[in-house]
Amino acid sequence: MPKKPSPAPANPIWPSIRRLLKFAGRQSAWLYAALAFDLLLAVTLILSIDFMRKVFDAVLAGQSSVFWRYTWLSLALAVPNILFAYLKTRGVGQFSERTLAKLRQAIAAHSTTLPVSYLEQRHSGDLLSVLNADLAKLKTLLGNNLMDFFFQSIRFVFALVYIISINWLLALVSTILTPAIFLLISRLTQPVTRRSEEMQNEIGQVNSLAQDSLAGAMVVKSFNLAGILDERFHLANLKALKKGLGVARYWSMINGLGMGLSITPFIIAMGLGGYLVIDKNLTFGGLFAFINLLNYVVNPLGSLPGIIASIGEAAGAAQRVFKLIDSPSERQDGAVTQPAQDSAPAIQFKDVSFAYNGDCPVLKHVSLAIPKGQTVAIVGPSGGGKTTLLKLILGYYPLPNERLRLFGADLNA
Repeated sequence: MPKKPSPAPANPIWPSIRRLLKFAGRQSAWLYAALAFDLLLAVTLILSIDFMRKVFDAVLAGQSSVFWRYTWLSLALAVPNILFAYLKTRGVGQFSERTLAKLRQAIAAHSTTLPVSYLEQRHSGDLLSVLNADLAKLKTLLGNNLMDFFFQSIRFVFALVYIISINWLLALVSTILTPAIFLLISRLTQPVTRRSEEMQNEIGQVNSLAQDSLAGAMVVKSFNLAGILDERFHLANLKALKKGLGVARYWSMINGLGMGLSITPFIIAMGLGGYLVIDKNLTFGGLFAFINLLNYVVNPLGSLPGIIASIGEAAGAAQRVFKLIDSPSERQDGAVTQPAQDSAPAIQFKDVSFAYNGDCPVLKHVSLAIPKGQTVAIVGPSGGGKTTLLKLILGYYPLPNERLRLFGADLNA
């Protein structure tokens, strides 16, 4: 029995991210600045919760001077928080918008250099899908998902260290299930990347068919092709719908399971933490600070897997964008053809055979010579190779040396 084809591997997420950062070049400085300001925000977050912890403990202990001191310190932290949040958001905006503008410019500049053979293989609707849908996903990646991943990770580390300092036993019991739950949900996100890329490919086909119908509206009406094109569009749309529903099904499973499991550590913390407060092994202010910072340790259970899935989805879009940018350009070493011999034919084919993409040959052993100053008509049935001859003369497809000569000069030399 023939072997079943193995499923396509998931897109490599982090190589795509590294290439995006490398492509961004100097614009990455905005990203690093945003990360630096977020580190400062994480520090002020810990300080503000620590101050509130001491405020609660001072209230219960009746310490008026301590209460007012940390109340004013908490209010004073609002000023740097506003400044750091503004600078972080500005850095993220500058990084994402400038990088996207650079990507759009690179795609537009490279598209004009693509060989005709490449453009004929990929429909213009598919190229528009890269410019629209894929760049939209990269905008979400650079402006939201990537930043959320870094920012939540930073807060996770700071918060985890602080709750361990409050009570290591309570921290251990409250978070002991966190790694297992996180790995379980992360495992569920792996198929999302591959399925999302398949969905984008199907959407590209839908866009191509829609563009054909709109651009050729007069031909469609003239030959009464509306029914045929509607059926093709319907089938392509159904395939895209099926892929989209598959992605939505995985998203619902990830979000539902993540939100359901993320509440478990809080129930454990409130139960055991309340017992420790009653037993005088933990202050009420300490429990308040613990519960508040446990949000930053546990919330990634519900959000990070989804963020990672979105990053994986955008990684597929990044691969499509870079695949377009990496496509070989048309040769740039051409020159104005100079007549090699006065008596040479204007156009001369020498035993030319040609096929598109290794398919069935369109031309087989064609030889002809057209003298200068003569008008020659090439006739034949549809698909006989008339347009192909013109494309070869225009240099859209290269031929081996000496197969096609213009005024005696080798066109493809």
